[in-house]
Amino acid sequence: MSEQPRQDTAQVQAWLETNLGSTVTSIWRQPRWRPVWFAEVERNGVTQSLVVRGDRTDMPLIFPLRHEMTLQAMLHERDIPTPAVLGWIDEPMAYVMERVGGQQHFENTSDADRASAVDDYLQILARMHALDVEPFAAAGIMRAESPELSGLLGLRQYETVYRSTKNGPDPFMEFCLGWLRRNPPQSKGRESVICWDSGQFHNANGKIVAVLDLEIGHIGDPMMDLAAWRMRDTIVGYGDFPTLYARYEELS
Repeated sequence: MSEQPRQDTAQVQAWLETNLGSTVTSIWRQPRWRPVWFAEVERNGVTQSLVVRGDRTDMPLIFPLRHEMTLQAMLHERDIPTPAVLGWIDEPMAYVMERVGGQQHFENTSDADRASAVDDYLQILARMHALDVEPFAAAGIMRAESPELSGLLGLRQYETVYRSTKNGPDPFMEFCLGWLRRNPPQSKGRESVICWDSGQFHNANGKIVAVLDLEIGHIGDPMMDLAAWRMRDTIVGYGDFPTLYARYEELS
């Protein structure tokens, strides 16, 4: 006898069939700290691959899930390559998007294709950073109270979540937060739409297929995207960063 699906998986399947007018031919839930479902649906003889991205279960999101969905959808509408958003599910809280191909790493990728993909990503970042932030702010994408504070909004959001979940003394973290208050990042009034958790994308054949994981994206200092990218470089490897930064300077 086949195992019955979890209740939340059954709910997701029902939403897909009801709201997309399709038949779900397969669906499975990825076992991880953030629920994600992968589904294959068929409509009018055409098969489509979907991803359903849920809310975190290990800690509160830094920005609400609907905030992430809105940002992703608005970037897609402005020709920034993100997966198309297809809808919102109330229960379990999640949003539906198209599934994209490619890979998130550079294994079995030539140096030339890696360099080409990273350059494509730099061009995407430059285009995204040049977008008018006002429509995003009007749609509810979070923004600091003044452009001069654009580098602090995300850090403040993180601190709020940290304090809401803190369950014991953490002297080193308190020292770091105190140091940041005494030495705040200086954005010099720069404001752009940023992903912040930069360097997350799928690539194929030397091009970016899609920019992914916009959960901490907001209106902030574009330099935050260039700085945070260095952390993911420790596990992926994007190239020589002084050279990449010089290329970004050319593009922006």
